[in-house]
Amino acid sequence: MADAPLEGQVISANEADPFQETFRTLQDMLRQSLNHGLIPRLDGYPDLKEEAQEIFRLSETARKLQDWQSMAKQFRALLVRVELIGANEEGMKQDLLRLLKLLVDNISELVAEDQWLRGQIAVVQTIISSPLERALIQDAEKSLKEVIYKQGVLKHSLTEAKNAFKNMVATFVDRLGSVYDSTGTYQGKIESYADQLSEIDDIAQINALLENLMQDTNTMQTDIVRSREALLEQRDQVDLSEEKIRKLEAELSQLSEQVRMDQLTGVFNRRGLDDAFVREIARAQRGGGQLSVVLIDIDNFKRLNDTYGHDVGDSALKHLAKVMKEVVRPTDVVARFGGEEFVILLPDTLLDQAVVTISRLQRALTKQFFLGNNERLLITFSAGVALLKADEEQAVALHRADQAMYLAKKSGKNRVMTENDLG
Repeated sequence: MADAPLEGQVISANEADPFQETFRTLQDMLRQSLNHGLIPRLDGYPDLKEEAQEIFRLSETARKLQDWQSMAKQFRALLVRVELIGANEEGMKQDLLRLLKLLVDNISELVAEDQWLRGQIAVVQTIISSPLERALIQDAEKSLKEVIYKQGVLKHSLTEAKNAFKNMVATFVDRLGSVYDSTGTYQGKIESYADQLSEIDDIAQINALLENLMQDTNTMQTDIVRSREALLEQRDQVDLSEEKIRKLEAELSQLSEQVRMDQLTGVFNRRGLDDAFVREIARAQRGGGQLSVVLIDIDNFKRLNDTYGHDVGDSALKHLAKVMKEVVRPTDVVARFGGEEFVILLPDTLLDQAVVTISRLQRALTKQFFLGNNERLLITFSAGVALLKADEEQAVALHRADQAMYLAKKSGKNRVMTENDLG
């Protein structure tokens, strides 16, 4: 490519128009980059912002080569200073993330017994422990807003139910006290009648005393019957209130558990996977069993999205998750690792057995098409399998499975490779 003409060079008429057009295009791109890209990001740095604005003004007026060279020198110096600021801000961001993580971890310890808060804190822990992705943060925000709203409604109902329960129990106790008081009064009257009876011999007086005794007995029986009916009614209300409380608490527990699930596919999300990993590792180490870790990545997923749209891509993810849950055992764990990647944990399973299971999943997918834009589409995936070693952290085993998965991709896709194939 020929060099652009410097000041004083002569260019032909045929070359002039394309050159001028290219120059104007580059000039516009520079101004847009300054005006819409760099300058707005320097609001917290007035000196640098003023320099950037001066360079923007120069880009509009520069005509000679010397003007452009001078402006380029200023621009280069400015970019060096901006780069230093960016590095400093990145460091500050990481410090703030560490501080936030420490704060959230401490809160998690404080609310360890509060199952409703624990799930929400788990989501925040997962986000700040991974590379920040705006889409994940926005999805988590949307999910948490919905959970918080529903929990607010349920907690309000639960508080009302518990207060009603307390009131009913208090009424129940009061009525029991009334029965006791009534019985005690009757007992006192009986003792009084006994004393009177021992002192009189007149049959008329004895008859009058007997009538009074019968009247008091009837009154006592009526009070007991009424109190018994009231107590039974109150007990039924208490039972209903207890049932309502149990139902509300179960709904809150279920709602809290939703933050561990991937809302699109219905399998575990990253947080749910982390919890399952801890549980399965402990079980394997305690019982001396084997735990195979499988990482799955859908083949050509970007092309599927670009060709058919993201709705079809989402349908493909849901279809794969559905087939996976049908193929694996109830004791196996299926989780969406992120994007088009899934992780399957296979307890008490050796590498060769894991390969058989995942190959069976691939065959199941060839038999179960799904419709995308009214077309029957076939999903394939590449998978890597690793075997958890003794006293090994999950990230290490996942890394080996990830390497095996990439080897499967490079080997032609729609394959299952293990850590033994890595060489």
